[in-house]
Amino acid sequence: MKSWKALVYFIRKVAPMSWNAMACSLLSTVIKAVSPIVTLLLTARLLEALTVHAPAEDIVRCMVRLLAFHGISGILQSFLANRFKTLMELLKDKFTLYVGQKMMRMRYGDLESPRLQDMRQEALLPILEWGNFEFVFETVIPAVVGGLITILTTAVLLADYKLWLIIPILVTVCIHLALSALQNQRFRQVMMRVGLVERKLNYYDSVTNDFSMGKDIRIFRIDKILMKKIRELNDKEVKDFSQYFYRAASLDVWETLVLQVQIYFVYFVAALDLFRRAVSVDKFFEVTGLFINFGNAIFQLIGAFVNLGTRSRFLDKFMEFDRIPAEIGGSSACQESPQEVEFSHVSFGYLPGKEILSDISFQVPAGKVVALVGENGSGKTTIAKLLSGFLVPTSGRIFIGGKELQGDGREALSAIYQDFQMFSFTVRENLETAYAGRGSVEKTLESVGMLDMVRGQKNGMDTYIYKLFEPEGKEFSYGQSQKLATARALYKNAGIILLDEPTSAFDAKAEYEIFEDFRRLIAGKTAFLISHRLWSCRFCDEIFVVADRGIVERGSHDELMQMENGKYRQMFQAQAQYYDDCAEGL
Repeated sequence: MKSWKALVYFIRKVAPMSWNAMACSLLSTVIKAVSPIVTLLLTARLLEALTVHAPAEDIVRCMVRLLAFHGISGILQSFLANRFKTLMELLKDKFTLYVGQKMMRMRYGDLESPRLQDMRQEALLPILEWGNFEFVFETVIPAVVGGLITILTTAVLLADYKLWLIIPILVTVCIHLALSALQNQRFRQVMMRVGLVERKLNYYDSVTNDFSMGKDIRIFRIDKILMKKIRELNDKEVKDFSQYFYRAASLDVWETLVLQVQIYFVYFVAALDLFRRAVSVDKFFEVTGLFINFGNAIFQLIGAFVNLGTRSRFLDKFMEFDRIPAEIGGSSACQESPQEVEFSHVSFGYLPGKEILSDISFQVPAGKVVALVGENGSGKTTIAKLLSGFLVPTSGRIFIGGKELQGDGREALSAIYQDFQMFSFTVRENLETAYAGRGSVEKTLESVGMLDMVRGQKNGMDTYIYKLFEPEGKEFSYGQSQKLATARALYKNAGIILLDEPTSAFDAKAEYEIFEDFRRLIAGKTAFLISHRLWSCRFCDEIFVVADRGIVERGSHDELMQMENGKYRQMFQAQAQYYDDCAEGL
């Protein structure tokens, strides 16, 4: 029952993606099921006409019917098979797109969960890579629909001839079922291990094909370690898998023998009737063919059920994965006005009992600029993710503009993160994203010092970033990419702006120029700045020092520097030499 529940859930999700593929599959299945029976009956009529020496025109008529049906059904099956193959590829692409959309709509906090990554691997890898998608639509559905058609038709046509022959067929089916169950139990054990092996191999494949790792691989000779680990993995797993396939082959031999015994028994019984002249030649041909078709249909149906029982584990995982809740959709209108931000007794931890933040409360008036500073791992980025709606507080509430932040509340916020990503789109598309027309791309690029660089490219604003789609694409440096990411954050023009280490890749002069103009760039916005370079915090209205799972100090730069044993003062003084050197260089 659980297998069927998972199968029905999967089909209900996938079928609406291409009703043409479903219709094509069902029509092809019906023709495949009916064609052998009709061909058998027409052939029997031809044999009857030949054995009783019927008139030539009757024999010719029987031959024309047989050839016409055989030709038409063959053409239809060939057409439907090719059409179905094309539609299946399109359906598989749509399913892959559906999975991608599902991942993009999931709560960001869930995406960071190792459990979700494991679930995604277990649910999607078998469907997309191990043939389970094809298994459902090319094996299970045809076996069920075709099997039922064949079984019912055969039962009707053989009602007047030794229906008890079904009993030995069912006995052989039971033997086949037991062997298949054993086979699939072994298959399940192997597939459990294959998932782990595939994950390791995927990692090794991504490392060997990632050009960004090329420098480290070469300078530290990582290739020797990689090849050693890949060989060890292959040697061990190939040995284990080969033992399984050997046992599987032995079971296949027994299954084949059981099937042959069933066929020989039917022929033997029908041959005795033929020798006793209890049946005619055409009847012998008809009943043996129908019984064999019946047996094959039963075998295919039972085989599909057994395989479904094995593979339904993966369909169960897909059902569990697909039911993970998505983010609550927010307003599509970006909020430009500055917003007040309030954290009220907020706590957060990825694991129970291991809080990163504990009972923090603060209020930032609209239009104020706040810096979050602290040591690595203190919780600065966690505050940023909570504010962005990526994480949900373990306890407490967050308010933006007096309204509680729920689900996707990012329309009031724009950001540049330290681990920002640029996409293989044009420069213009990377900056405008979903907010085209909100402002001037040129002015935004000019504000971060990138206008001349972009205009200098052959295609200007339409220059592709990276060379993935266009050979004339531009590989910007990390510092240039960070400026583009900053421009993207500014272009959205949201009421709250979050800058996570916005100048980490800039040199001293560029950093100085950016922060000299910092207040102008974010004028009128509520801003949060995360920075390890405390020199930049002097531009902020207030500074929050994050430590010990909370905010231990807050105030302006001057106020915090007056705290003799204050944490901020200690950190600032530790970096004082760096600031002096920067000032001299400028």
